[in-house]
Amino acid sequence: MTSSAGIFARLCVCLLLAGVASAWAAAPAPVHVVKIISFDCAVCLSSDSLDGPIRAAVVKEGGRFVIAPLPRPETDTRERFYYVLRDLSPEMEFKTREALFRGSQELNYPLTDVADTLDWLRQQLGEQGVDWERIVSSVQAPVSRAPIDRAIRLVANAGAQVTPTYVLVRDGTVLATFDINSAPNSNLSSLRDAVLVGLRKARATTSKD
Repeated sequence: MTSSAGIFARLCVCLLLAGVASAWAAAPAPVHVVKIISFDCAVCLSSDSLDGPIRAAVVKEGGRFVIAPLPRPETDTRERFYYVLRDLSPEMEFKTREALFRGSQELNYPLTDVADTLDWLRQQLGEQGVDWERIVSSVQAPVSRAPIDRAIRLVANAGAQVTPTYVLVRDGTVLATFDINSAPNSNLSSLRDAVLVGLRKARATTSKD
């Protein structure tokens, strides 16, 4: 016969597991922030230094802060390199973004085809730890266009008109957008603060639901 103590212990375990499962099911999906940029955009470059608090607030709540550059109308090579290289590591993402901003704006380096872009990035990022032959192969593969298309669809869904635009997303649904024109005083510090307030409001709304 099973003792009453044993039955009670199993019952407690079942109730505990049920409570964990219920809490897991009730946990709201995190809010992600996608920052739509262009490497030709001077405001996008300037806003880079203000993204730290936004990134920290998003990650703290289990979300992701994603940079999504849009291509020029005539070529997407520069952006294909970015999306391929960013997957190597966060450090590589930062270095690649920094290099593409510098080449596009400060030095006006031609970044319109694979050869030019590869030459510039090799100068800036070096050879160590980067298999450039594999990177080029990945850039030239049709699949490297996918993140660009996702960014373009997000811009359309969010109704974004300028860069940079910060898009708050949960479960694929756009919650809010913020850009320099909608920020109080139309300055970058106000834009950053508006995004942080938007994040807090999004979490508060989720908690009430």
